[in-house]
Amino acid sequence: MITLLRTLTKKSYLKFGRYYDMRVGDLLTSQQHRILRFYYFNCDKINFVDEILDEINIPEDFRIEKPGKNPELNFELNEIHNSNMSYKSKRHFEKKKKYSNIAEHRKIKHREARSKGGLRDANQGKRNF
Repeated sequence: MITLLRTLTKKSYLKFGRYYDMRVGDLLTSQQHRILRFYYFNCDKINFVDEILDEINIPEDFRIEKPGKNPELNFELNEIHNSNMSYKSKRHFEKKKKYSNIAEHRKIKHREARSKGGLRDANQGKRNF
């Protein structure tokens, strides 16, 4: 059976992606509006009821005909939301992004150091740990 179109409510489970086992309402309460907007614009078979579209700040003129997708509209809408953010909020997200990149870099470096090739390179003097 092929899914033609799923219209999700607050009680619906996503059943795909990173938030596979979470409900749409759970994402709304944890302020994950940007992710829900991403799914709306980039997944052609995923739609939300009008109440949720209003809650995640998708205006009437940005809504698309489903099944269909339009990632460019997602980018435009994010730019509009970012321009309306305060300076303090923008700095917060920049700092959060910076620290997440640092943490990701440390994970990769640690993974390389613990791999068989990383240990071999350390033994042969090719890397300084």
